[in-house]
Amino acid sequence: MVLRPLEFSDCLHDSPFFRENLQAHEKELENTSEAIKGLQKECRRLLTAMKELSKAQRSFASTLNGFTFEFIGSDQQTEKEAVILSAFQQFAQIVATMEDHRDLLMESAQARLLSPLEKFRKEKIQGTKDYKKTFDRHSERFLNTLDKHLGLSPKKKESVLSESDITVEQEQKLFRQAAMGYVKVLLDVQERKKFEFVEPLLGFMTDQMTFYHSAYETGQEYKELMNDLQVKLQDVRQVWHESQEYADSLMKVTEEKAQHGDTRSGQFVRQGYLFTQKERKLGGITSGLSSSKCFCQYMKSNSLFVIFPIADHSKGRFVCVLSCVFILAMCLCLSVCLSVRPFVHLCMSLTACLCLSIYLVSSL
Repeated sequence: MVLRPLEFSDCLHDSPFFRENLQAHEKELENTSEAIKGLQKECRRLLTAMKELSKAQRSFASTLNGFTFEFIGSDQQTEKEAVILSAFQQFAQIVATMEDHRDLLMESAQARLLSPLEKFRKEKIQGTKDYKKTFDRHSERFLNTLDKHLGLSPKKKESVLSESDITVEQEQKLFRQAAMGYVKVLLDVQERKKFEFVEPLLGFMTDQMTFYHSAYETGQEYKELMNDLQVKLQDVRQVWHESQEYADSLMKVTEEKAQHGDTRSGQFVRQGYLFTQKERKLGGITSGLSSSKCFCQYMKSNSLFVIFPIADHSKGRFVCVLSCVFILAMCLCLSVCLSVRPFVHLCMSLTACLCLSIYLVSSL
């Protein structure tokens, strides 16, 4: 929409065209005021979303900073493992740095966008309403004075008519001053909105560009570290690929040994679960058998037999019993190590004739 210019000379005639053009300018300022209010609303929504994003980003950074995992192998980490673990803290620092820049952007949006727009809308656009009230008041007074003057009878005294003429001229002068003052203010606001409205938006967009440029600068700062990390990750991936063939062959060899009854692991020649049963009596009457389970390890080199009592609390768990069953009925002279609690062993020597039926089941 293109507005017709308001001329000061139009105020002298107060034509219907002047009044119509005046209303068009007033309507345009009202539309501008509503548009600014809508823009402010969306800007506040944007800032709220940015605050939520910043909060989520900082929470993510905090989780990254405390994140860790264990590596398989020796207690001392390799150089690559140390770099991989430290990467989490570096990532957290990058995110935190960017959120610091985002905080500056949000503060700037309040100071350089919302506040200036609100000031322009209230002081400039809404300020024209005071001039409009003055214009309307003098317009009404001038018209009323003119009506009274026209209503005077020609038979009135010359002094009365002269006084009425003077009053009309005074009210006309005040009306023209008010009209021209109102037109000047309207034109002033229409021109000022070109820069006072656009400049805050320009500043906000500049701040946004600065924010994104800060992200680029932060990336450049950590570029060498991230490139080094990428190289080490590629090396670790390559090692993993090379180890897959070895792992497959080792798994196949272990499976073949198990099929031939060789389940040795480390220094123990036999490992598995030991199930024992005893009669359960109730009131001196046998009411069935109760069973218990232990995990056992046998070391042939020093005849050490280690027993770990197992408390299986799982319900309805299916235990697959392999065909590796040993029935022992012999005199044993062993050194027995009984694990009463985890990592606490009760050792004793037995020299006795044990005649038991023991079912040793290989562990899965």
